[in-house]
Order: sequence, then structure tokens, then C-alpha cells
Amino acid sequence: MKNFIIGTTSFIFPEPVGENCKKLEKLVDEVSIVMFETRSSLLYDEKDLPHWLKELKLSYNIHLPLDLPWHEGPSYVLEIIRRLIDKVLFLSPNSFVLHPPEEKRLFSDLVELMEKKNVSLEKFFIENIKENDLKEIWPTILSTPINVCLDIGHIIEYDQYNLLSVTELFQKTKMLHLYAPKGGRHRALTELDRNGLSLLENILKNITTSSTIILEVFNYKDLIRSLDFFNSLCRDLGQSLGTMNFKQM
Repeated sequence: MKNFIIGTTSFIFPEPVGENCKKLEKLVDEVSIVMFETRSSLLYDEKDLPHWLKELKLSYNIHLPLDLPWHEGPSYVLEIIRRLIDKVLFLSPNSFVLHPPEEKRLFSDLVELMEKKNVSLEKFFIENIKENDLKEIWPTILSTPINVCLDIGHIIEYDQYNLLSVTELFQKTKMLHLYAPKGGRHRALTELDRNGLSLLENILKNITTSSTIILEVFNYKDLIRSLDFFNSLCRDLGQSLGTMNFKQM
């Protein structure tokens, strides 16, 4: 039986993070707090991350910035990551999603530094992105407690299907980013074509029972359509996925 944690992003409504989470509490189990930009995220204060967030019936994960300054070296990148983690520690995040650098060496150097600093590697989920499909850094991922956030849209859009055959991918995959990719935009799951749907079904059948499903869309309409679609899909695949629990919409 597979009991997934169902979540979405902290930018569904054109309001601050706190107000988004307050509204999303009735719809999902977890919110991915998106800190996409390094500079603005470092300026987050209690107005952006109000203390009462921890009182909501939600768990949280943190999507770390897309523009981390890898050119400054792994030490500086880790310093920024730790400063951002300090801002959200009161939420006890389940995980931190990280876009890896394009250069293999920078990633291995960061991981080595994190190990020396006693950073909890198992809480870091590395995402496949356009510049890095994870295959070159897979030996590092496989040899550490680091896990994977598998982005289905990136697999489709950047032809990363070969990633699905790497050793222990599904054992390492603890989070899925689900949406239909449309010219770089994240659309509702209802817009997946037949090949995309087949890919999603295959992944759902193979990942472990402890995975978190993040419907990575950025507006209310696409979220509701995706929740309905995912609910129906899981029912159709009933024997494979077992009983799914969804909050009432």
C-alpha cells in the first residue's frame, strides 16, 4: 500500500507565503516553500515567514534558490544554504530541494564539505534539471544519504528518459515534482499527453511508499485540476497504489 504525502508550492495565490499556506491547509498535506531567488530569499523575515506557520496542519519542504552562486565556490554556496535553513528551522522542514550545479566537481566538493560540517545529507533532495540530469553525479548520490527529487516535467521536456534506468533510482527517489510541461511553463496534470501519462504511471508504480508528491503548479485552477486528476489516476491504478488519502476539497 502506498500512502503518499500530497503537496504543492507556496505560490498558488498572489499573496505572501503565510496567506498561501493558510489557504492550502485545507487542500494538501505539505507545502513546498519556494525560495527561488537567492537575494530575495536571504531578505525573508517574519512578514514572509510568520511564526504561526508552524501551527498550521501542514508539513513543509524548502525549495532552495535556482540561482545559487556556484561560481563563488562550494563554501560560499553552503554558507547561503545554511543561512536560509536558519530562517526556516522553526518549521522543522522535511527536506530541502537543491538544483545541482552543471559541473560534477562542484557538486562532489559541496557534498564533501557538507559531510565535514555534519550537515544532514538525507534531508537534501537533488533535482534533475536542464543543465544536470543527475547521471554524471549519480555515483556521489548513490554513495551518500542524499535523496532525489524526480521532476517529471524535466524528464519530458529535456529528454531525460535514460535517467530512469540508473541503479537504485526509485529507491533514492523520495519526492516527485508533477506537472505538465508546456514551453517551460508548469501546467495542470490534465494537460499531460499519452506519453507523459504513461511515464507518470510507470514512476508511480515503482517509487517507494514514503514519497512526497509535489504538484508543482503556480495557480489555483491548475492545482485543483491536478488534485482531481491525480486522485482519479490513483484510483484507476488501485491495486498498484493501494488506498490514497486526500484532503477534502
